Amino acid sequence: MFIPANLKYTDNHLWTRFIGREDMYIGITDYAERELGRIELIEIVREGKTLMKGRPFGIIYGENKTLELIMPMNGQILFSNTDVLNHPQSLNSDSYHNWIALITMKSYKIVTNDFLTAFDYKTLVVSDFVGKLN
Repeated sequence: MFIPANLKYTDNHLWTRFIGREDMYIGITDYAERELGRIELIEIVREGKTLMKGRPFGIIYGENKTLELIMPMNGQILFSNTDVLNHPQSLNSDSYHNWIALITMKSYKIVTNDFLTAFDYKTLVVSDFVGKLN
């Protein structure tokens, strides 16, 4: 399982890549992609919508499971990746290259402590995986 060290993660299996001081790309992790199986459909709230941290902004339907996309911070959806929305299986081939949404936190405070490091995320995933074996 691949977990890039340069990204930040959430316990909801999303990765984030900060762009400047106010914006971030959001996608799903390799672990989430594997759990979902073949991704069939992605639904995202409309662009321009402002959501608070912890609120759902979309859902991904896979052949094995569904994954609710949870806002990692207070922010506004600037853009959704129409290429990924039109071809959701692209996440199965490269979940770290294919982002789902671009979010801005303009006028909100960014709290980077709310995110997991690659090491922390790996620890979470390994404990989740071991739990499934028991």
